[in-house]
Amino acid sequence: MQDLTAAGRTFQPVSAAASSRVEWLDGVRALAALFVVLHHIWLMTYGGYPGNNGPWATDWMVYGHLAVSVFIVVSGFSLTLSPARHGMRLKDGGWAFLRRRFWRIVPPYWAALAISTILIAFGLVGSPSGNPVAGRDVLVHFLLIQDAVGSTPPNGVFWSIAVEWHIYFLFPLLLLCFRRFGMAVTLPAVALVVAAQHVASQFVPA
Repeated sequence: MQDLTAAGRTFQPVSAAASSRVEWLDGVRALAALFVVLHHIWLMTYGGYPGNNGPWATDWMVYGHLAVSVFIVVSGFSLTLSPARHGMRLKDGGWAFLRRRFWRIVPPYWAALAISTILIAFGLVGSPSGNPVAGRDVLVHFLLIQDAVGSTPPNGVFWSIAVEWHIYFLFPLLLLCFRRFGMAVTLPAVALVVAAQHVASQFVPA
């Protein structure tokens, strides 16, 4: 890479990857991660969630779970940056995108699910909810539908993996809808689907 010299100073040209990076998002992620850590420290120290058994000054730590929502929003924003520069199209196509995301997320998740299930089955740890974990619960989590179907989680953080995978799985479809119908149609349609899923989940037995 050729250096650029001006006024006796040498500069390295900024690569395309570096110039496309939104650096302030790293700060948002860091603050959200710190909030999650503080939230879990508070949970282990005082408990009482969703109330607060600790001092009043720690009331704000009750809302640490909202930092996960921040991560999800930031992920959605970050995913859209590249397509926004390519006509709202995925650079390598939808299937390539899904393959990359699948191998990055699902096999490690399945491994964690297996380990959590084995530890609970042998009585080495209890389930986060205190309820027994049945085969149906493991199947629901294996299929990554635990955010839509009620079940006993073998691990308390697995709900977020399902949400993340569904975002990735639906992302190519959302881009297609955006290209064909525009934001005015796509946004209300997505809102209706999310609302319908939320209502339907209330009638699915745990």
